[in-house]
Amino acid sequence: MGARNRKGTRERMREGRARGRPLAGTKHGQVWVSAILYMLIAAIAIILILDAGLPLLNMMRDKSTYAKAQDTMIGLNKHIEDIAGEGIGSQRVVSVEIEDGELYVEGGRLTWELETESKILEPRTKIRMGNLVISSNVDVNSYEHGSHYILENSRIRVRLNRFGNQSINLSDIVEWIFLKETNASVNGTFDFAIGDPSDPANSEGVVTSAMFPATNQTNADYVSVIYSVDSANFDYDLEITLESQADFLSIRAKDIT
Repeated sequence: MGARNRKGTRERMREGRARGRPLAGTKHGQVWVSAILYMLIAAIAIILILDAGLPLLNMMRDKSTYAKAQDTMIGLNKHIEDIAGEGIGSQRVVSVEIEDGELYVEGGRLTWELETESKILEPRTKIRMGNLVISSNVDVNSYEHGSHYILENSRIRVRLNRFGNQSINLSDIVEWIFLKETNASVNGTFDFAIGDPSDPANSEGVVTSAMFPATNQTNADYVSVIYSVDSANFDYDLEITLESQADFLSIRAKDIT
């Protein structure tokens, strides 16, 4: 009886140990699962912090770069004015330090350009500080060429005809529009009329034109050409405007009498 009891006891201990192994394995599994979950939560938190913080850091960096470049350009302009006032033969060595962006000379102008997604200035802003011009998202250039006005930005180029108190058909105003993205010209007839378009008198008149601003422009926020029309039925101004980064012309009739 005693032998059988000891044997039964040993068997029960072996069975207990056998049952205990899965419990120990489950505990280790829980530890690994917990560690993986903590790592995933930490990774997600880091990603969220980076997504929220990087744009702010980039904006702070770009604003600092912009402020330093502005101070550099103001200081350079002051040196130029001082040298110009000192007379012929005056010269000076000036250090120009630019952290980011592109600095180049074009058309007798020193230009610094920074491409950024940060909102440092409001779009289509243009600020004048003496000889320094600060602008954002402005790309309209304009000039007169013979009997034409040429307006262009980064997306389109337009050729309009000039008139000086001439009797014309208003379809002669726009000569062509060139689309830079597709490298194609839009040719055809661009008709304008006030009132019934079937009445020829409404699409004809004595026309005088002028560009505004009047001088040739580089990196302007917009340029307009105004056609003053004296027709048989109406007198009015036809204003054709090209704005920065637009792939279309804005046209409006005003001061209709």
